[in-house]
Formats: sequence, C-alpha cells, structure tokens
Amino acid sequence: MYCIIGPNGSGKTTLLRTLSGFLKPLAGQITISGKILSQFSPSSLSTCISIVLTKQPALPLLTVYEVVAMGRQPYTGFWGHLTPSDKAVVHDVLQMVGIHCKAAEFFDHLSDGEKQKVMIAKALAQQTPYIFLDEPAAFLDFPSRIEIMQLLANISHQQNKTILISTHDVPLAFRQADEIILMATDKPIVSGVPNEIFASSLLEDYFEHNGKKFNPFSFDYGVEQTQGLPVFIDVNEELHPLIAAFIKRRGFLPVAKAENSQHWLRIDANWEIRFSLYQQVYTFHNLEELDLFLKNAKK
Repeated sequence: MYCIIGPNGSGKTTLLRTLSGFLKPLAGQITISGKILSQFSPSSLSTCISIVLTKQPALPLLTVYEVVAMGRQPYTGFWGHLTPSDKAVVHDVLQMVGIHCKAAEFFDHLSDGEKQKVMIAKALAQQTPYIFLDEPAAFLDFPSRIEIMQLLANISHQQNKTILISTHDVPLAFRQADEIILMATDKPIVSGVPNEIFASSLLEDYFEHNGKKFNPFSFDYGVEQTQGLPVFIDVNEELHPLIAAFIKRRGFLPVAKAENSQHWLRIDANWEIRFSLYQQVYTFHNLEELDLFLKNAKK
C-alpha cells in the first residue's frame, strides 16, 4: 500500500487521474504490468484498475448490494446478468468490508463512512490487481478514517493487491502505508518506507508554506518554541512528535538529549507513563492524568 502525501496543489489527484487514464501524460509513457496504458481498451483497463473517489455518487434508487454488483460490470456482458460466481464475489466483498448487514438498504440512506465502505467493496468486486483511491477518508470522522485505512492495508496484504492512496492524513499514512510517496510543487517526487521519510528532513521541506517549514507531526505551524522548562522525552520514534506536541501545549520544552535536562518523560510498551520533575518521579496510567498534572505543575 502506497500513500501519496503533499500540500494542496502538489499534483496528487492529477497523478492519480493520469495513472488511471483519465488524463493523458504530458510526456513519457505509463506502463502497467509491462503494457503501455494507452494500449488498454476501456474494458480491459476496467479489469486492471479500479477507482474510488473522494465524493460518493448520488444513487437514490440503488441498494448497497446493487451498487457493489456494479463492480462486476466488466465481466457480465451487455445485459449485465450476474452469474452465480458473480453473486459469490459480491457476497464475499460485502463480508470483507463489513457492510453485508446493509446489503438490502438504499445506498443514499447510509452514513458517509458506510458509503465509502460500499465504494471500496465495489472496487474489490472488479477483482483488479490495482486500486487507486483519491482522499477516500477526507470527510469521515477520526474513527472511520482509521477503520478505512486499516481495511485498505489489510486488503493490500491479504489480497495481494497494489493500493495507491492520496491523503492529507499524514500521521495515519505513516502508520498504515508500506511506502510513502512525497510530492510538492517544484520539487522532485520522493518515495521511501515511512521510517526513512520520517527520519529525514523531507517532510518540513515539502510542507513549506510562505517561507515557514511545517512538520505535519509536530503541530508547531511554523512557530519555533524556545522557552519553557526543558524535558527529555524517552518514547519510541513514532510516538515522539505527538508527545512533544502534547507537552508543548502545557508550556514545557522538549529537548533531544537527556544531558540537556534534569527532567524526563518515559512511556513504556505497556503505556505506563513516568514523569521525572525536580528528581521526583510520578506515574500515570493515561495521558489525561498526565495532562492534568502538567497543567497544575506549570501553575
């Protein structure tokens, strides 16, 4: 599973539309499985690539089952009759995405998250080796975004499919993607595994705006904090920027080296939180308890 990230206007959607054949490339050629994209007929391309867009279509008269069954259209011929094997595919993908209980309901009666699951099921019903998704979780709440991204990651690995997603949810992309594709205007496209991209300075460079560098993990919005009680944060690499932002909101200053501060914050694998302040160690069971302590400690 690849996630394309970058600021607005960097060309993420244009790239997806070009790879899908909706737009002609300005130069060069696109090959899929060794075949030039322009040599595919529409019918053969629909058995190779399936697309899920940000905005779901208005389908007021169709049930969930009927929408998903539309994914079998490349295989059903002119009249669109479903064979027993087609029906089995539709049943299986409804089960796979967890929307089978809504099969008889009208599509337009569903929530946005449920509709997006239906569109993913429709793409799966096409049985294509490649699935392209443009901001599939853009209008969903946070739990639904997590659920959709986890679902796509599982599908990629379990069904042996290549999934390409454009997204603005950078932390979630880094958690779920096998590879990150980083784009920005007037910068080369860079790709790499999440840990490599995270450890580099590329995120700040690629998300620069009006001369200010912005790391999507730091929540600093280009404002460099230089004052506050220094605290060394001893947590894993993935969690570090989020915890750093957490204590900054309470007026503490995260430092990179233990020798730069007599105060430290540690979170172990079991989420036991320990905070050493003026040589006194405090233990917390969750971030809410820590936040209350930091608020009062600052006072």
